[in-house]
Amino acid sequence: QVALTVDRKGKKKELTVTLNNREGGTALAAKEHRDLFEQLGADMQAIDEATAKKLDIAGGVQITQLHPGKLRKYTQMREGFIVTKVDGRAVKTVDELAKALKDKEGGVMLEGVYPDLPGVYYYAFGLGI
Repeated sequence: QVALTVDRKGKKKELTVTLNNREGGTALAAKEHRDLFEQLGADMQAIDEATAKKLDIAGGVQITQLHPGKLRKYTQMREGFIVTKVDGRAVKTVDELAKALKDKEGGVMLEGVYPDLPGVYYYAFGLGI
């Protein structure tokens, strides 16, 4: 929570506000995760159980927004892509995805689906040095 002072037409009012992260929660992203996601150029969030069931997948991490970074520069990935595997290893949460990519060097293969398209899609790019 953060104390905030608002000045409206000379009248000051003290407010206490709670700041939320991009996923709507209050947890702060670990610095290493932020650095990794900045390098990738993506905002991500885990999909809910209903979405996973609808798409007939065990779970995954959806790319909610793409920014300048490796994914945009080296792949044709679109926003909405749901990562289900990293180098053949299943991922269901943002933390699992970050751990799968942490300390990776060289080629990485993301496997996943789009909610609005049939089939499985693969994107490869380099990480590290």
